[in-house]
Amino acid sequence: MLSDGLPVAGRTAVEELYVHGGMGPIGMHAAPATARWLEEAVVSGDGNPKQTWLRPQRFAGWEG
Repeated sequence: MLSDGLPVAGRTAVEELYVHGGMGPIGMHAAPATARWLEEAVVSGDGNPKQTWLRPQRFAGWEG
């Protein structure tokens, strides 16, 4: 689980590398939905889900 208690999904600073995790105890329930949002973002070319609360860029000092 991440420091803010939310999962993370989106593009990283490394080209073609995406992150999807931090589900904690709700992983079996949350992972299918967040994976679908990430898949849509990758296919669309944006690389980050429309759900801004999922994006790794929400953390201070994020580069990418």
